[in-house]
Amino acid sequence: MVPLTQGFVDSAMLAGSEVYTGDLDFYNGAGRAAKHNVPDASSGYEDLKKRFPGPAGDAESPTPTPTP
Repeated sequence: MVPLTQGFVDSAMLAGSEVYTGDLDFYNGAGRAAKHNVPDASSGYEDLKKRFPGPAGDAESPTPTPTP
């Protein structure tokens, strides 16, 4: 049963990786379009920018939630 479960986990990870790569390609294209002043490209690029913060250390650190 473990090999079957591992197969599902591996498949899910691969599918997620492929989706991420496609989204990153789209984000980069939107960034190039925004740079060339393509209409409506800036809004899509800004929306996706939240998902792709850049190299480690570039993203703002989330504010920790205080515990009572």
